[in-house]
Amino acid sequence: TNNDGILNLTEVWIFEATGPAASGQYTNNATVIGTPPVGLPVSDSNPDNYFGQTPGISLVKTTNLTDNDQAPGLYVPVGDTVTWTYTVTNTGNVNLSQVTVSDDRGAVPVLISGDTNNDGILNLTEVWIFEATGPAASGQYTNNASVIGTPPIGLPVSDSNPDNYFGQEPGINLVKSTNGDDANDPTGPYIPANGSVVWTYLVTNTGNVNLTDVQVIDDILGLIGTIDLLQPGKSRTLTANGNASAGQYANMGNAT
Repeated sequence: TNNDGILNLTEVWIFEATGPAASGQYTNNATVIGTPPVGLPVSDSNPDNYFGQTPGISLVKTTNLTDNDQAPGLYVPVGDTVTWTYTVTNTGNVNLSQVTVSDDRGAVPVLISGDTNNDGILNLTEVWIFEATGPAASGQYTNNASVIGTPPIGLPVSDSNPDNYFGQEPGINLVKSTNGDDANDPTGPYIPANGSVVWTYLVTNTGNVNLTDVQVIDDILGLIGTIDLLQPGKSRTLTANGNASAGQYANMGNAT
């Protein structure tokens, strides 16, 4: 207080130093030394500690145990059960509390394993597994999951991860015509015996997924042809030729 550089009996000197917090456990020891009027110097030391926290959390979301960040993802028949799995890992160096997982499409994730000591704290060595289920919807389906956890001090940490599936609803339609007439019922068109007959097979993909190796077979004529790829909403026409037999004639086409 009198600026004489002497630590008087009534004085308390305060020193300070600063630096950026390092990650993890940090211990440093301070030492003070002073010289009395006679004799050897006197000294003291004292340690102090802090823990430099670097909290982190990771979420990986899967659909039926497959990881599909990009569309279309897994193909699932419409109406089948979809199981979403949410794997939560503590990627930091401190425990996390108040860990919650949410899904933006209404699924409700439920913790099924991982909290080995049942303390509600995501410890560094734990991996928590959440699950939710629902019926597969038709077409492209994307949902995004988020996780949030709270470290001992400071703001919560979070992560998010999407996943995708495609609810497939395959369908095919065949219209078979005789000389341009869709004659499902007899008698059908009248054709002179031994006259030319053109059977037309119009195949349409009525579903929402591609169909490959589509075979058109006639129960009398046999294999009419194969369509390598038929996209949703698209149609292809195959034909077969022959001569009319005398009397009523019926044949059945089938597309698979």
